[in-house]
Amino acid sequence: MERTNRTKFAVLGILSMGPSSGYDVKKFCEEVLVYFWHESYGQIYPLLRTLEAKGLIRKESRSRTARERRIAYALTAAGQKELATWLEQPFAEQAPRNELLLKLFFSNLAGPNVAIAQIEAYEIAQKRLQKVLREAMASIENERDANPQVVYWKLTVRLGLRLSAARIAWCRESLRELRQRPN
Repeated sequence: MERTNRTKFAVLGILSMGPSSGYDVKKFCEEVLVYFWHESYGQIYPLLRTLEAKGLIRKESRSRTARERRIAYALTAAGQKELATWLEQPFAEQAPRNELLLKLFFSNLAGPNVAIAQIEAYEIAQKRLQKVLREAMASIENERDANPQVVYWKLTVRLGLRLSAARIAWCRESLRELRQRPN
């Protein structure tokens, strides 16, 4: 079975919102998608060339100044069709890669204090994530009806908030359990 290049669909999805340069695509991945989807930035520029060669995107030259030319990419009708077809397919469940859980699984070798420190750090990270997601939700709420994608963005952020809340609850429960253990 052929492995699906989901990076392709992330890029096509970003370009579905409007023409963007390779840098803009990379920045969007870093600032928005990073909370639920990680991309290898080294793949983005070669992928843009491949997508263009396949007719899924096209180059648009945009000049900011006479000295600085900017190449933006726009989704073609074929690219939009490919993205729509992928969106209609059932999602493929992927095994998570979670370094915290891997470390906790083997923490008997390091002891409860190491596990406690790891979980405390994770809880802090989840609280930071919740703050960012709440700010994102507020920003999305300001968009209201101006953008038809708002409802989908809200669904995404809402799940992120709920998962983060569940992770914080898990941290507190786990810390209580570990702290009650005899050293």
